[in-house]
Amino acid sequence: MPPTLSKKLSWLLLISLFTFDAGISYWAVVFRNAHEANPAIKSIVETYPLLYFLTVPALIPIMYLVYKALYLLVHKLFNNVSQEITEIVILTALVIYWILGNSSINLLFLFGYKQESYIWYQTAILAIIPATIYSVLILKRQSGKTFDENIGLTDLVSIIRVPKKPHSKKHKSDLEMIKGDRVGRDGRKAFVYQVVDRRDNHYKKFVKVGDKVIKDVDGRLKDHQ
Repeated sequence: MPPTLSKKLSWLLLISLFTFDAGISYWAVVFRNAHEANPAIKSIVETYPLLYFLTVPALIPIMYLVYKALYLLVHKLFNNVSQEITEIVILTALVIYWILGNSSINLLFLFGYKQESYIWYQTAILAIIPATIYSVLILKRQSGKTFDENIGLTDLVSIIRVPKKPHSKKHKSDLEMIKGDRVGRDGRKAFVYQVVDRRDNHYKKFVKVGDKVIKDVDGRLKDHQ
């Protein structure tokens, strides 16, 4: 699994950051005579500071739309990465962006470092760079993986086993057949067909991702143990 946050944790962190920013901004305007840097809400929140807390529920659908729009863009660029992996990478990148581009400024203000408004604009733009670099590195790593070592025995359409013979002590069965679709650990979907026949010393494994055959082996079992 790539170094990402889960979807649930990402959303919890984003909502927590929205709430933190609203609280610090309210405190700054009311008790420190500070001024709001965002021109879109400057006049209204400086007049009615409690409206800062309405930005929390307002930002959630806005961030959701940004997240969906980014998915459509990223999916076109990395269309061989699964939807699940793409979505969690985007959400993790949004958390990175918000921490660096917005919450960091409020945190500095909390510790007494007052910044000019133009610093917020610069930080909001510059934070795009690390978030983008993180996303591209993770998605490139995922798109370059194969299923050769990531195919397991779970989430398959069918697993058929013939019970072991009385004299067999090492294996659970003498014949195993695995056939169906599987999502590998790197998030991509593959078709897997595998036969392990210990009675006839036969082994076959076929793995296909989309139109690309990743593995096609047919031979003696003892050569693949």
